[in-house]
Amino acid sequence: MGDTGPDELEKAPTTKALWEKIVPLIKQQQLRVIYIESSYQDEQPDNLLFGHLTPVWIMKAFRELACMITPDNVS
Repeated sequence: MGDTGPDELEKAPTTKALWEKIVPLIKQQQLRVIYIESSYQDEQPDNLLFGHLTPVWIMKAFRELACMITPDNVS
């Protein structure tokens, strides 16, 4: 992934669409690693992300992915 800001801020389901494509691969153990780059530290204001992610936004995206994989077991 690159130059992909948080779906919530970008007003587009880019990351969600990617997750929907890879969930079956994860469940079949065909995909075991995902690399996502964080361009800024968490202190960067959301309005200055310019299509990039911070660690907080990455972890939010991974929690959403985890819920798609095992919706009953994720908090």
